Amino acid sequence: MITPKENNKLIYFMENDIAERDVTTELLEERECVAEIKAKEEATIAGLDEAELCFEYFGVQVKRLVEEGSRVREGATVMALKGSNKGILQAERTALNMMSRMSGVASLCAKARELAEGSNVRIALTRKTIPGFNEFDKKSAIIAGIDPHRFNLSDMVLLKDNHLKFFKSVKEAVRKAKKESSFSKKIEVEAKNKGKALKAAEECPDIIMLDNFSVRDAGQTIKEIRAMNKKVLIECSGGIDLNNLKSYIELKPDIVSLGFLTKSARGIDFSLNIK
Repeated sequence: MITPKENNKLIYFMENDIAERDVTTELLEERECVAEIKAKEEATIAGLDEAELCFEYFGVQVKRLVEEGSRVREGATVMALKGSNKGILQAERTALNMMSRMSGVASLCAKARELAEGSNVRIALTRKTIPGFNEFDKKSAIIAGIDPHRFNLSDMVLLKDNHLKFFKSVKEAVRKAKKESSFSKKIEVEAKNKGKALKAAEECPDIIMLDNFSVRDAGQTIKEIRAMNKKVLIECSGGIDLNNLKSYIELKPDIVSLGFLTKSARGIDFSLNIK
């Protein structure tokens, strides 16, 4: 489902691509034709909603041959198109770019989710997304079955290390957040070492983030926090990728968040062929 905000962005993307005019497509005699989109590599599919909107904007009929979130093999046909050759060609690149990026993020997220299967650990994205593309990256994560984390700065109070420098202590920061923020907003505190994490636990925020902790240090800190406060959620983040994710999952935090899932996402290759 496309939100009004996403709809407006997609229209902007398409109009930006065409600019003043499509000087190549203008050379063509307009004809009705059919086309198909294929995945040129194995992938978890995302971005079908967005691609469909791009084609429909130019009057092209779309038939999906797979579902969002499905895993496809190399060579799989994922979408069939019918309509004006001009419409198909004008929508082509924007539609394929959306599917490429979103399927790339979804594919990495699906691999991370698989590593967490059988545990109670939630895998989450971070806000390390492409500016202007945040909603689409987050949607890709949801399609792949992981938590999107914060969509924006209004979603929750996250007291990171640079915020805490402007308070006398973690205690003061958490207490001010509890006093001045809505009861509906969760409060999370980022900790750079065990000492800061334990100080934060004393003030009972909703979540404590162990940022860039080694597996060994994170394991010890999680045990000590839980001995103090069994209600606070513990998040591990920073320096985590698919190679070491399993080691952090085995520590049994509540959440593991990975900027890697967006920073390192490689676009999936799709091709459109007019038949």
